Amino acid sequence: ADRSHTFCKNLLIVLSERVRSDNEFIASSLGVLRQAEHNAHTDALTGLGNRHWMQIMFEREITRAQHADKTLCLMMIDVDNFKAFNDQYGHIAGDRVLVAVGEALREYLRPTDLIARFGGDEFAVLLPELTLEQAEQTAQRIREQVTGLSPPSLSTAITISVGVAKHATGENTTALVHRADAAMYEAKEQGRNRVV
Repeated sequence: ADRSHTFCKNLLIVLSERVRSDNEFIASSLGVLRQAEHNAHTDALTGLGNRHWMQIMFEREITRAQHADKTLCLMMIDVDNFKAFNDQYGHIAGDRVLVAVGEALREYLRPTDLIARFGGDEFAVLLPELTLEQAEQTAQRIREQVTGLSPPSLSTAITISVGVAKHATGENTTALVHRADAAMYEAKEQGRNRVV
């Protein structure tokens, strides 16, 4: 009886060790998975949501707004003359500009606003429960904020062109982005550093 007691005790120790190592393995695997998921949805440079994240989150927010019968606006933001800036000051300086613009967006927008790096030097911001007029005022504030980022040593000021569009009933993310993007290109054509 004593031997079987010792055997059972040893078996329990072995099993509990195995369970512990399995749990550690599962926990570390979950950590890796979470990190991989984070990386898949996050822009490495700015830490903002990337285009993949944007597609999922914007679509979700648009559906939510439609069900609740709430307004929704989208800002498409493009850094003016970014290619020329990169050519003149180099890619590291260009990257710093993108990071600074990303930080300005984070700082001056509400926690409920969804900010994504759309690609290159373009950002997309979804503004829930704002009218077009309110979204335009927000865009103007952001534009002024970014203009204030330029260090005096730069011969080229950092400015942005912003296109704003209000979500229309039944419109999906792609169509809304397309309209806000068209407004942003109009801002560029009108002379940049403005909101359309």
